[in-house]
Amino acid sequence: MRERQKPTLLKSLTGKNICEIAVGAMHVLCLSTGGAVYSWGCNDDGALGRAASDGSDGGPSDVEPHVVTMPSGVVVRHVSCGDGHSCALDENRRVWLWGTYKDSNGYIGIVHKRKQETEVLEKSAEPTLVLEGCLQIASGANHTVALVASDSRRQVFAWGSNATGQLGMQDGCGFSERVLPCSGSVPGLAPRDGGGSEVGGEQVVRIHQADGSVRAAVSMTAEQVQQYLAQGATALVLQVPDREVSKAEKKKLLHPQDMPLSVGTTSSEPRVASGVHASAECSFVTFQDGAVFGCGLNGDGQVGLGFVSMAVRQLEDVSAVRGASWLGGGLYSTAALVDGRVFTWGKAEECGHGLGAKDLPVLQPREVLGLPKVRALRCGGHHTLASTCDGDLFVWGCGLTHQLANRPREVSDPADADEEPTDELRPYRVSSKQLQKRFVMLAAGGAQHSVELAWGGEYSTLGRDGAGTGQMTAASSATASTSTGAAASAAASASGDADVAEPPTKRRATEQKTAEIEMPTVQASEADMPTTQASADNEGKLILASGTSPGLLELMAADDGKWKCETCSLRWDASLIKCKACESYKPGLSEEDVAKIQAEEEARKASAIAMFQSSSAVKPTGFAFGGGGGTTGTTFGAGSAGSMVFGFSAGTPAETSSSTTSGAFGSSGGGSFGGGGFGGFGGFGGFGQGGTGSSGTSGSAVTFGFGSQAVTFGAPAASTASDSGTKESPELPDFTTDKVPVGDVFVHGSGECDQLGLGDDMRERQKPTLLKSLTGKNICEIAVGAMHVLCLSTGGAVYSWGCNDDGALGRAASDGSDGGPSDVEPHVVTMPSGVVVRHVSCGDGHSCALDENRRVWLWGTYKDSNGYIGIVHKRKQETEVLEKSAEPTLVLEGCLQIASGANHTVALVASDSRRQVFAWGSNATGQLGMQDGCGFSERVLPCSGSVPGLAPRDGGGSEVGGEQVVRIHQADGSVRAAVSMTAEQVQQYLAQGATALVLQVPDREVSKAEKKKLLHPQDMPLSVGTTSSEPRVASGVHASAECSFVIFQDGAVFGCGLNGDGQVGLGFVSMAVRQLEDVSAVRGASWLGGGLYSTAALVDGRVFTWGKAEECGHGLGAKARWPQQRQRHVQIPDTVKS
Repeated sequence: MRERQKPTLLKSLTGKNICEIAVGAMHVLCLSTGGAVYSWGCNDDGALGRAASDGSDGGPSDVEPHVVTMPSGVVVRHVSCGDGHSCALDENRRVWLWGTYKDSNGYIGIVHKRKQETEVLEKSAEPTLVLEGCLQIASGANHTVALVASDSRRQVFAWGSNATGQLGMQDGCGFSERVLPCSGSVPGLAPRDGGGSEVGGEQVVRIHQADGSVRAAVSMTAEQVQQYLAQGATALVLQVPDREVSKAEKKKLLHPQDMPLSVGTTSSEPRVASGVHASAECSFVTFQDGAVFGCGLNGDGQVGLGFVSMAVRQLEDVSAVRGASWLGGGLYSTAALVDGRVFTWGKAEECGHGLGAKDLPVLQPREVLGLPKVRALRCGGHHTLASTCDGDLFVWGCGLTHQLANRPREVSDPADADEEPTDELRPYRVSSKQLQKRFVMLAAGGAQHSVELAWGGEYSTLGRDGAGTGQMTAASSATASTSTGAAASAAASASGDADVAEPPTKRRATEQKTAEIEMPTVQASEADMPTTQASADNEGKLILASGTSPGLLELMAADDGKWKCETCSLRWDASLIKCKACESYKPGLSEEDVAKIQAEEEARKASAIAMFQSSSAVKPTGFAFGGGGGTTGTTFGAGSAGSMVFGFSAGTPAETSSSTTSGAFGSSGGGSFGGGGFGGFGGFGGFGQGGTGSSGTSGSAVTFGFGSQAVTFGAPAASTASDSGTKESPELPDFTTDKVPVGDVFVHGSGECDQLGLGDDMRERQKPTLLKSLTGKNICEIAVGAMHVLCLSTGGAVYSWGCNDDGALGRAASDGSDGGPSDVEPHVVTMPSGVVVRHVSCGDGHSCALDENRRVWLWGTYKDSNGYIGIVHKRKQETEVLEKSAEPTLVLEGCLQIASGANHTVALVASDSRRQVFAWGSNATGQLGMQDGCGFSERVLPCSGSVPGLAPRDGGGSEVGGEQVVRIHQADGSVRAAVSMTAEQVQQYLAQGATALVLQVPDREVSKAEKKKLLHPQDMPLSVGTTSSEPRVASGVHASAECSFVIFQDGAVFGCGLNGDGQVGLGFVSMAVRQLEDVSAVRGASWLGGGLYSTAALVDGRVFTWGKAEECGHGLGAKARWPQQRQRHVQIPDTVKS
């Protein structure tokens, strides 16, 4: 197989846990999580780390992946490679090297160490130690750079060829320039044969202008140069004639050289290097302050300085890509990744800007347009590969050998499949059946080929699985030369997992069914090869340890207990029933067996999907107080109010116990504010899709995990999770392990008030954008306020960013210039000592946190239409009301759940005997479910047949004694809106048996003192809406911007608050609903929330909305005659469902 037009699976590496790839000009390295390096490709110079072979001699063939035999104990963690060399960085920060370095005159060679002696060889396939204390490596075509850290400083070392200045020094480079200061004129300036100008035989290549800029002058005439001199140019840069570099000078540079880093700064404190990168003939160093410096070949402007030159021999500031996370390139162009954006420069047709071969080079970094956010970037010899955050692959540049995989351009329409491949002048999204269901983590290119590392749903952990098996000592030279490949493969197989498929060997040795086979002795530590031992009685033979099957010698043994896939020929452990490469079933299974297996797979998938759709108490990625009767987790902290369970409890959500109570965090228990956001507004309401909480038994454990696989800390667990290491469905997170799924945070929309968290330079994002500063922080919950955001980690840390005018971020407002944490980026909220937060909510100007001891902490402020109301603040035993405060203060204890509206908060509290709902903040629209603090009021006027004083009202409608008629209670118990009814129409309803009129009382002015009293938690009356002597038991609280909702254990939902557009969902409009009323249409809801004008509810996976028509998702616009006063199911298109 010498050519492939589209990405093709390398089956021999399936199951090897590959986590990194490095692609040289003509060879490839792959690294496993266990530290093993696999290599294949051109091996003329020993770059594969083994003797060159076509396989006919019994050795490992160059055309297939085989393990590189590293010295004993070496576990590799990073690889890089160039034209003819390969490099590895091990877990002990040592750099290993093999292959060779060259320049245009041929071999320079490679340094090789044997014991205490160092020699320079032309080439070597044996990995040799070249540097220690290293943090990072990068390879160019014929040079390598490394970042080294000592106790006191950081250094960059470089070695190999310096023919074009890529090592950042003068030695070894035949090209040179000098700067000639000038003022007004330069004696000896003259035309140059062939064009341009010169001074004393040295060509003028650049001009330093008066404003500090540099201008290319290679093609300028002497007259044009003189004009610039007359305009104030300060210097000319002259190219010195090339010099011949001696072989000895070149070889000296094969040893690591300390690259000068003190350039480009006037400070006495040198910059601190943070990263190293390389293109084919350039080197780049990034610094902790974001600066990027480069050197090397610059004939097409590859260094990115705005001009061309033969070589840049010292590091120069590439200011246009400040903050770059990766840089690299081919021979003629360079690329950089800056905050997910790609910038390129150099040879025009390779840059992806739509320019062709006739266009001038791109001399300064220019953003490649039309790309989504990119997470990884790499370059081949003449092409570039960008792996996006969505898992897609975009490529551009030279495509003449199918390295761009653009024939056919669309696999669904292969009409052009037989056409010759072409270059891509702009980014092309690779269309591939093989990659369609895989996430491309990384793609890299060589001179004529490309390699992709694509994720299909598997995870692994760093380990030691075949690296460092040591030098092999053969019983005879013949044995060593014929069996080296088999031994390396066998060693890698032995130390890997049982279900790892073996690479098919192109030419297998004759099968032997004995457990004793002539092979080189493998020297290995017990950690490396636990199942094998070398026999002292049989030198040169590998003997199986006691109790071990012949699986170690799989490449030569026939009966290994594994089965062979009839489709792809890979071999798998007997416990597997499906090939992990092609998904074919194990031979020998009947059609009935296969049908049963498929049915079970579908059932498991449906079960996983149901986790998202169920309205039960337990949901993925959430936390729950309480738990089913079978949960292993119980009380965390004092009391017996139920356990704190991370993930799913083992019991049935509906189960309860009379001796305990329950509530919910995160996406269970009816959810409070958290990650859901407040409907269309982005913050208020509940987190996720919780339902009613469940109860458990008392104790003192915290349980992490789900169902019967939960793991309990603090008390003996009833059951322990066993991580299978596989995922049933790559499309969904795996919720069957003992780990809490966590996620990355994405933002989009306007950031004019700092609310995107992307810094000062990003004030708008049209699409979800990764918040890189939170990557790796184990974020499990988010809460979004009007202009600020909170994120919660599994460790209980709260991160905040956004508008901080009112202290809602939990710290002093700052733009960062004072050295404090900036408002525009996420920073940790400093909670009181010992506080571990498990749930967060936030509103317009306040933030709220519920800790693991069921205490509620508050900071920020509450407001109404008249401005600040304030916030309660406790200091020791004293309580005061402040206008605003950024310091978290304790406001409530014994709490199970919290939810925030724009300017109010509700909390579910459980004591030993009952459940209560407390609310505090603004009650301007009745959102606290009480009369105090609300200026709007109504009264019910019973009537029979007629009402004295009923009259028309100025401006429309009707009134009784100056009070407007807003609703009519009809004889059948229903309520009818009457705001726009004439007096005659109201009279008609009275004549038909209406029982009462609801009249709106004139607004009253609420005093500041009355408002401030409500900043303290108030007990919300729950005895409404029931005729039973037994009050309903609350099970969850929710909030929209100006409403509150309480759900009860019998499924009932009650609401109160602003109702001008029918937001409470009672079927009519009113200024305020000041006590809880039955919202019967969403009985059984697991979550409710909303913005200022509309409300949404989740009921058994179905979404219902009501309120302002254009916000409800029913296809209605702003001109709709009436708001949606009744709950209506949102019809989601099939394309969205999928």
